[in-house]
Amino acid sequence: MLSHQEFYSVVKSTPLVAVDFLIFDNESKNILLGKRLNNPAKDSFFSFGNAVFKNETLSQSMNRVLVNELNLQNVENYLKNAEFNGIFEQFYENNFLDNSATTHYVVISYALKINKLDLQNNKGNDAYTNQHENIKWFELSKINNLPDVHEYVKTMNVIHYMHDKYY
Repeated sequence: MLSHQEFYSVVKSTPLVAVDFLIFDNESKNILLGKRLNNPAKDSFFSFGNAVFKNETLSQSMNRVLVNELNLQNVENYLKNAEFNGIFEQFYENNFLDNSATTHYVVISYALKINKLDLQNNKGNDAYTNQHENIKWFELSKINNLPDVHEYVKTMNVIHYMHDKYY
């Protein structure tokens, strides 16, 4: 694992590869988002994801994100139904540490359906509580009009595509 300073050097020097999940409820037309506690995208409602670590497979990274950010159990059952959503680029004027360098992500996005009850009593762990607060479900048809939802989520969500594909 890199120290903060080592990771900062990487962020300043190169794009980061990340996996990200657009999480939908099985029963309703809702998407799960959390309000970001950290830069980049601090104070915006955002999907769940993280950078892929060195020597970590995409499968391992996906598993880590679902366990650490949502505290899901039996992750393999969810990942069987994950659908590739696309590859997106995200550019930020700041980084996790300060405003002195930009951040560039290449995001591998997946869509995943989860039953709300699976997350209802989920308190998460330190990674979960350190990344997001105010985790809640948003009605999919209204997401483009919500100013607190980050534009990159709206882009990744591709409302019309997801609406047609999932509902």
